[in-house]
Amino acid sequence: MICVGCSTIQPPPPNPDFFEVLSLRKSYFITPEDISAAHRVKIRLVHPDRFVKKSAVERRMSLQWTAFLNEAKRVLSNSNIRARYIATGEVKPKEVGGPRLSGEFLEYIFDVQMELGGTSEEEQSKIIEEVRKMRQRRLDTMNADFLAFEQNQEHSLDGVEVILAELQYLENILGMQL
Repeated sequence: MICVGCSTIQPPPPNPDFFEVLSLRKSYFITPEDISAAHRVKIRLVHPDRFVKKSAVERRMSLQWTAFLNEAKRVLSNSNIRARYIATGEVKPKEVGGPRLSGEFLEYIFDVQMELGGTSEEEQSKIIEEVRKMRQRRLDTMNADFLAFEQNQEHSLDGVEVILAELQYLENILGMQL
């Protein structure tokens, strides 16, 4: 970010890795505290307040770095987005041609939504608890995939996108019930 030889701010690279720029190891299990601490260290180097009396170019680069570092913190602080970023290199899911969910899972989601619309509060509580358990099972599966990946880089993360899509459905249902 800052040239060691001349102490001037350098432009951000075109497609930098969020982990690399924050000097963090690429891990799904990194803590929010580690992310915040790394962000603080880096943002101090390029914060616009440090470049107020510098050239317009340096001030612009400072703003670019600040925006990029804030985006890196936002992405890495959200475990679902971090998982997608590690598995695919992308922050957002594909708009077209995303993961194919099983008919069984989609039917389950449909049934849950139908049941929630026409049952007593007691029955709804039972259904919501079942959805929470399914969500936790999906999270456990994803955690196991990332643990295996971090222990053996040849382990595939191909199933992570499907799990993330399923989690979105489950979290939408749980969000409706809050």
